[in-house]
Amino acid sequence: MMHTSPTTKTAPAFRVHSSLFIISHDLDPRLAGSRLPPESWRNHANPLFCLGDEPEEWNLKDQRGAMAAIFRERRNQSVSFLDMEDDSGVSVCSAFNWLNGERSPILPNFVALAQTFGFEVVMRSKLEPDEWYDVSNLTRAMQAIDVPRRQMSLTTKAFRELTCVAVNSFYAWYRRDRDPTLRKFVQLIEPLGFELVMTRNVSSAMHHA
Repeated sequence: MMHTSPTTKTAPAFRVHSSLFIISHDLDPRLAGSRLPPESWRNHANPLFCLGDEPEEWNLKDQRGAMAAIFRERRNQSVSFLDMEDDSGVSVCSAFNWLNGERSPILPNFVALAQTFGFEVVMRSKLEPDEWYDVSNLTRAMQAIDVPRRQMSLTTKAFRELTCVAVNSFYAWYRRDRDPTLRKFVQLIEPLGFELVMTRNVSSAMHHA
C-alpha cells in the first residue's frame, strides 16, 4: 500500500481579540507571511491593542500612544495604507517608524496624518485650558510660546537648560525657516506652561479637566 504524507496546511494569520478591536497581520505589511508565535505577535501588536473605550484625547508626550490611536482609527475607517499615504502625504514606512518610536515626526507631517483620520492637534495652556492654539497654524502657536519666553527673561544658556532647545532653533521655528519635530516641540512648550494634545474635537481640548 502506498503511503502519502499528510497535506500541509498554511496556518491562518494570528489575530488578537479585544472587546472592541481585532488586530491582524495586515496592520503592518512587514509582518505579511511571517511565522511569529502568538506571544511574540501579541507583544509586537501591543501598541495597537486597546481594551475598553478609546479616550477623547492623547497627550503628545506619548508619541507611540497617539500613533497607535491613529492606526486603530485607520482600521476602523477601513482606509488602506495606500489611501493613507495619498490623503496625508505621509509614507507607510514613516508612519510605522513613528508608531515604533524609532523616529519623531516633523510636527506638520504628524498633524497632517492626524487630521486625515479626524483628529486635531492643539497646544493648550496648562493654567488656562480655554486658551488653545491649533498647531496646523504653527506660526500663531510659536507667537504664543514667545510670550512666556520673553516674560521669563531667560539667558540663552538658561533657556536651553530649561527646554533642551537651542535659542537659534527656536528662532528658526519662529521664522518658519524649518519645522520642529514633535518631540522637540513638546520639550519646548512644556516648561513654558503649555501642553500638546491630539483630540477628537476641539471642544474636548478646551474643557479638559
